[in-house]
Amino acid sequence: MCGPPILPPELERKIFELVVEEHPKSALPVMLVAARTHYWVASILYNVSNQLGRTYPPVRGSNPNVKYYGTYVKHLIIGGDKSFEGLCRYLSACPNLIDIAIWTNCSMKRFLGLFSDLKLERLSASLISLSPADFRSAAFAHLTHLDATKCGAKWAQCQGFVFLPHLTHLAINDMIDIDTLRQLLQRCERLKILLAINRGGSWYGWDCDWDSRRDIIMDPRFVMMKIVRYVIGDWMNSAHGKPNMWDWAEAISSVKKKESYKDGGKLWTTWFDEITWEGELSKACEQNSGLS
Repeated sequence: MCGPPILPPELERKIFELVVEEHPKSALPVMLVAARTHYWVASILYNVSNQLGRTYPPVRGSNPNVKYYGTYVKHLIIGGDKSFEGLCRYLSACPNLIDIAIWTNCSMKRFLGLFSDLKLERLSASLISLSPADFRSAAFAHLTHLDATKCGAKWAQCQGFVFLPHLTHLAINDMIDIDTLRQLLQRCERLKILLAINRGGSWYGWDCDWDSRRDIIMDPRFVMMKIVRYVIGDWMNSAHGKPNMWDWAEAISSVKKKESYKDGGKLWTTWFDEITWEGELSKACEQNSGLS
């Protein structure tokens, strides 16, 4: 008598993953089926770890210890009032991280050795403590997306970005000066998106003297964002593959590449704020990129 059909491992895994994604309460029973299903489901449950605000995985649970689930974590947001030692303990338990948002007052220089053991592709952090030479660290060797929550406004403070070999997306949250923007666009060879974020206040006269800034404004890689952010939700959207600030910036860049808004009266469509986004730029980006 023939036994039950044996499915290819890839198909079997996909079936179990779909079951858990559609019916989250089935996760525990599925994990108990076999060692392989335990690994597959844990890779879904603990793929993203939020240690700010409403934490996940929760402090209380069947396996709350990061030493248990840390190996499955690839996306981590952490910081707040945690000490440097506490942050290091958590990070050390997550050897497979590729995406970190570390929002802390601790000096980033102190984490470079720890980050060098990872293959980080995305980082959101304050880099104000780093020197240009620090950017040559192995910690940044694989980085493609960098959200610099603080780095300074002058070229002397930002020139280290040039040393990042795979950097394609850079967001700067400081009120950066014009010369620094030009230098970044000219010297970061792989850069696809340079996102300048204004969290409030003026743009150092960006609302006047357009002729002297036209080269920057018209560069399709350059996007300005004037919105209130630093919400955990945007980072979580990115970690879960949902629309986020990088997607919107790419949509605007796509519109600019197609020269839809290069007449003088449309210069402000470079802005990415609530007013512009809800208007014709939103429609244009939706048409050009398929984002909603």
